[in-house]
Amino acid sequence: MVKKSPRILKIFFQLLIGIIFFYASIGKLLDIKNFADAISKYDILPFILVKPFAVIMPIIEMLIGTFMILNVMPKISLITASAMLIIFVIAILSAIIRGINIDCGCFSNIYQTSEPSKFGLWIAFIRTVFLFLICFYLILQEKIIFSKLTYKLS
Repeated sequence: MVKKSPRILKIFFQLLIGIIFFYASIGKLLDIKNFADAISKYDILPFILVKPFAVIMPIIEMLIGTFMILNVMPKISLITASAMLIIFVIAILSAIIRGINIDCGCFSNIYQTSEPSKFGLWIAFIRTVFLFLICFYLILQEKIIFSKLTYKLS
């Protein structure tokens, strides 16, 4: 059975994820064109889907961030955040494997302070995996996915 974590740790992690998602959405919403350019450089999505994805994704990020901060629908927000982080991990790892030297687009070009590099993509990969692990930890604490399994095992 999954042991409950201290409430303060859960609140801290939930706020951390919320703030990061909200912060990441701001730069993308302020400069959708540059964010669409960042997405297109991954060369994963068909061209026709790049712009809609560039508009919809930061809105979803802002909603997740807001909901996590305000503790509104935290379970749904956690699952959605986790799904998005898995997509981000796959996209970043794809760029690393293919040797594409791009800005990850994680926080938009508005916050970028240096030229894109493979090292920057590795940092983005590690950061994204870390955020996913935090979400997964929170999911385990809520027993969202494993509630039936833990019930059957007890």
